[in-house]
Order: sequence, then structure tokens, then C-alpha cells
Amino acid sequence: MSAPSGGGKGEQVQLQLQRITLPLAAQMDQKAMAQRFEEAEGLRRRFGGCASFATLGKGVTGARHESLGSKPVAEFPEPTRSILLNAKDGEAVPPSLATGGVEIYAVCGRKSVASKASDEKRNEVQADLAQKELDVMGRRYLKDMIAELKT
Repeated sequence: MSAPSGGGKGEQVQLQLQRITLPLAAQMDQKAMAQRFEEAEGLRRRFGGCASFATLGKGVTGARHESLGSKPVAEFPEPTRSILLNAKDGEAVPPSLATGGVEIYAVCGRKSVASKASDEKRNEVQADLAQKELDVMGRRYLKDMIAELKT
């Protein structure tokens, strides 16, 4: 796996994601921040699957659910990118601190998408193989013609 894209060479991994954000106040002390992380971890422990993720944050002050749809993993900064890539489908990852607050992601599916560069490379390799095959067939044909002329 390559780090930036999350897939094999020339591939990008797209994840089906949902996110719950617990906002943080502008002036928050360490104790209040730790409490917010504990709330987020409690939500993660209660995670019962992607179908019920939207209702998980109900009852937590300010909790905001978003269905992010299919997102290229390359859009996420480290360490979030690596955490999401290493998560299994149907798993909620540990809470992380972001500019919007404390975030919990649920990975609900994934797919690898070939990038334009890998399509171009594949076409180039196919053309090269076709040319080599034609060269071999041409040499074989010439060899047969020479053998035919000698008889």
C-alpha cells in the first residue's frame, strides 16, 4: 500500500464513511476536553453498526452526525488516514481531535478505484506486449518463408 492513496500503485481507496462530531468550546480546559473524549469513546463502545450510527449521538450535547458518502482516503490528513485505512468495514475508529471538535468515524465499506495514471500505464504495457507479439510473429513468418524458399 502506498501511503498517500491507500491502495496499490495507481489505485485510490474510497471509503464509505459516517462521522459524529462532538464540538469543543473555544476556551476549554483539559478536564472538559478529557470528558468530551470520554463521551466520544463511550459512543464508540456502544457502536452497533453503520445502520444505527446516526442515532448513536442522540442525547450527547451538540453531537452532530454526517453521512460523508464515498470519500477518497487521500483527502484525510495523517494520522486519520492511516487509522481509517486500517479499520475493518463496519468498525468505528477511536475518537480523534480535529478542528471541529472530537470526531468518531464509522467505516461502512471500501472500494479501490484505478486512477487515470494506472489506466494510462496499463494501456502502454498492453501496446508494448502487442508490439512484441507482432515482432515474434513477423520473425517466425520470415523464418518460414526462408525455409520454404530453400526447398
